[in-house]
Amino acid sequence: MQLLMPPAPVVHLVDVFRLQGHAFDTVGTTEKTLKNLLEDQYIKIFFDVRNDSDALFSHFGVKLNGVIDLQLVEYASRPRAGRLVKGLAKCISEDCHWGLAERRKWTLIKEAGQKLFAPEKGGTYAVFHERPLPDALQDYCVQDVMVLPKLLSAYAAKLQSHMAVQVLDESRKRISHSQEVHFNGKGSHMALAPSFRWTRYVRKS
Repeated sequence: MQLLMPPAPVVHLVDVFRLQGHAFDTVGTTEKTLKNLLEDQYIKIFFDVRNDSDALFSHFGVKLNGVIDLQLVEYASRPRAGRLVKGLAKCISEDCHWGLAERRKWTLIKEAGQKLFAPEKGGTYAVFHERPLPDALQDYCVQDVMVLPKLLSAYAAKLQSHMAVQVLDESRKRISHSQEVHFNGKGSHMALAPSFRWTRYVRKS
């Protein structure tokens, strides 16, 4: 599990596979657990929170709260409604506005990580069970989280207030839905856009 707490440019990797429930119920120096922090009202940013929420709830009883789903922020920041939401890789590719060197570095790290775990590229998901975690996989896990603040800033600058309200409401709905018994986090339905209302006012006859 990756955690970034701005403004410090440091990503913390929590070894949930090794620690299991202790990762969430161990009390820290602030007298709070990670479970406490994930469930409190203070804002947390996730990109497509649904599968993360499903795993946290079903395996560790964590009920996420205070979440803003960055995937929904991107969608709501568009000038008009669309049929599909964008994945993180597409958001990074289209909206980060990197220079050639930064983009090449991101691509190389992405490809190196995928070669280790993606079966279609000769990898295996079992690599996530290796300890220590291979450096290339750590870099892969870190870099996408590092770019989230940049994406949030870009999308939030274009987000109108009436759209922000809908993002918050839909983020809560995604969490609630992910905790249902029959939640399915795989399939084309995951790319379908929510039913947001783009106009600020509804004309009444």
